[in-house]
Amino acid sequence: MSKIFPFIAPKEPKASAENKILSGYPDGTFRPTNNITRAEFTVIATRLGNSKIISEASKFNDVPNEFWAKDFINTAYKNKYLKGYGNGLFMPNNNVTYQEALTILVNILGYPNETTSRENSEKFYSLTWPNNYIDAAVNLGLLKNISVEEVVLKTGAAVVRQFDL
Repeated sequence: MSKIFPFIAPKEPKASAENKILSGYPDGTFRPTNNITRAEFTVIATRLGNSKIISEASKFNDVPNEFWAKDFINTAYKNKYLKGYGNGLFMPNNNVTYQEALTILVNILGYPNETTSRENSEKFYSLTWPNNYIDAAVNLGLLKNISVEEVVLKTGAAVVRQFDL
């Protein structure tokens, strides 16, 4: 199970692979202690969101049409799960940060929405990024057993694939 986002993966990476949420590398390795890139996390998140994959020209200047995750990145962008860095850049090979990962997950869950309390919606829109997404993650229960301080202290830190095997 992921030590940082325990709701993402079941106890066994094999179960995630069978559900096509996680997969290894072309060389047959899984690399459970590596950092996760923005492209890799986007693929995982798009699969979690059960999104219909959109196959079209890249929306980002730094994501070539031949890039392995291009269709997942385009799908996540079109579904408003994520944004690029501006100037047409996505930086797919950069490590995804905790704040970016939370942002994507909160967006996949459609927060805020019509079932969100008025107080929580107003708070979400009054805070700046990433604080609004950290607060939303708390409200959604995504940070159970994780202190908000721990996430805030990891600002800019890369998400690591960590499984208790």
